[in-house]
Amino acid sequence: MIKESSSTEWLEKSTALIRFSKEEMQNLIVALVIAEKSAETMSNYEYEICFRNLRNDIIKIKNDLIKKEESYEEETLKAR
Repeated sequence: MIKESSSTEWLEKSTALIRFSKEEMQNLIVALVIAEKSAETMSNYEYEICFRNLRNDIIKIKNDLIKKEESYEEETLKAR
């Protein structure tokens, strides 16, 4: 049997560049809420925390993207 901590150790050492649209991010956030609640129901605290942290990170990325788009639109309007 593989220890759970060693089976996910490679995740701590890996990074990836992934592109999502805002709509895909919103769908991913909903899926992570469902996964988080499922882990909570099954009393799997480790996964619950992982899903919550990932959801919060994606929400922050989505909000930053929206702010950047709004800022770009304001700059474009001022330039006209």
